[in-house]
Amino acid sequence: MKTGLQSFLTSYLIGCKNQRILANSLTFSSAPYMLVLHDIFYIPVLAKSLTGFHTFGESIFKRTANFNELSFQEFIEEICICEDANQEDSKIFLQRVLAGQKVMIDLAKTKKDLLENIITLKDLSFKTTEQALIHGHFAHPYPKLQEHESSESHLENELNLKWHLAHKSILHIESSKHFSIESIRSHLKKIYKCEIDSNEAHADDYFPFPIHPLQYETLMSDACVKSYFEQGLIKPLASKSSLSSWIPTTSLRTIYNENAEWMLKFSLGVRLTNSIRTLQENEVKRGMQMHEVLAAAKTQGLLNEEDLRSLQIIHEPIFLALKDATGSILKSTIVVLRENVFYKNSERTICLATLNQNSLLVKILESISLDSDLAHVSLKWFDAFMDKIICPFIILQARHGIYLGAHQQNLIIALDENYFPSKVYYRDCQGTGYSEYGYEKFKAEALSLQTPNGNVLPVDFANSLMGYYLFINSTLFTIKTIANGNLILERSLIKAFVIKIKSLKGLHDDSFIKYVLESESFLIKDNFECCLKNINENTMSNPLDIYKVFNNPFLQENL
Repeated sequence: MKTGLQSFLTSYLIGCKNQRILANSLTFSSAPYMLVLHDIFYIPVLAKSLTGFHTFGESIFKRTANFNELSFQEFIEEICICEDANQEDSKIFLQRVLAGQKVMIDLAKTKKDLLENIITLKDLSFKTTEQALIHGHFAHPYPKLQEHESSESHLENELNLKWHLAHKSILHIESSKHFSIESIRSHLKKIYKCEIDSNEAHADDYFPFPIHPLQYETLMSDACVKSYFEQGLIKPLASKSSLSSWIPTTSLRTIYNENAEWMLKFSLGVRLTNSIRTLQENEVKRGMQMHEVLAAAKTQGLLNEEDLRSLQIIHEPIFLALKDATGSILKSTIVVLRENVFYKNSERTICLATLNQNSLLVKILESISLDSDLAHVSLKWFDAFMDKIICPFIILQARHGIYLGAHQQNLIIALDENYFPSKVYYRDCQGTGYSEYGYEKFKAEALSLQTPNGNVLPVDFANSLMGYYLFINSTLFTIKTIANGNLILERSLIKAFVIKIKSLKGLHDDSFIKYVLESESFLIKDNFECCLKNINENTMSNPLDIYKVFNNPFLQENL
């Protein structure tokens, strides 16, 4: 079973110049179309899409004297040759693709019952749906890669944290101005006690400090950290859970405990997709920044505006880390406190990436349409999706100058009693930014905005990034999922999108809307090139260096 072929091909087609989709006249496949790569590889296309994201079959054929079927591994090896990749990069790339493939196959087996409960709408709790993302990124050669020197099992399974008491002299603690040191200590104690039924975490001048199992292995070999243990500046706490364990969310370095008022986001030396997930100081400060911006006096009512009420930003206002002997932050020890807005919450919620996985959204639409016309219900659902999920991000940027990196995995959709979108939660504040207008609007009220951290963005640059995340990644792929191969419905959905964003009112800056509606092409991240060249995306000086041109579907069709 070629579980990863769909996302592999979708990512490869972004930068591949030698590709064609033809009507299928070959006898070995009943698919209506055939993708031809480099004039020799033939892959059945089950459904074409106006969005450019097609649905592929699982077979791969190579044309020589005859048509011979290739294994997934053989195909990857051939593609590396076509791309003229060097031997070392090809070897690493192949290993990662196959490792990611294995993770997806294993997850599909181990989470079969959990997925069934979601598909049948029996359980759409945050705890359940966050564990259900099997396929990961829709356009990536290895969307579920988990690369670490130790076992992968820590990343997908329940885990117990390694809790310690850390002396305040070796701790770096930073937060939004709305938190005091004592309130932070209190929050940490509560987090610890939600997992461990213990009163140990009360020593004066010490703070409870959690360490992820994957962090722990690295830290124990660090000479500075070893010396802290020897000096009694770090003391182990009881770490065997007696109440409940933590589970990874769809973003595996962020973990959730249903009894805790905060989630925890860790700096991990793990390669997940394009980057090693070590947190950077400038990134984690953006969570404090966003908290101050939205708490500032003039913005108290910002998200209460009628057309923004369905959007809730999940804040990350606090972070802490161990310091090294010079007083600098040990990046490998950073832990961020993220609001747990799903604490004792009974809403039906699901990450958009999971909703678009395996046509789950189509199954939901089929179940709620009953005797109604499926196309009509689909358009009605999409209208709610635009109003409640997509438009608030456009309005926030256009009216207030705030950018949110709203890709599928950062959007958690709340569904009402009829399974229609009712609210969106945005997570991952390190993906937030401001236009010059937003900066000027909030700088006097949120002092953290005065600290340069790379997220006050020029308009053209920001529109390109926002276009990729919100429009291509989240909206276009959802349109493709809903249409499910029905080109008439797909065209209607694209028209509905155009009409909706043209109708938005009260905007200060309509440049993003013009970018989406008038550009001949957009920029889309080329994950394939990034992976084949073994680039760590987090360390790139210009993220747009790995973006390619993506044709605007509005201009391809006479809509």
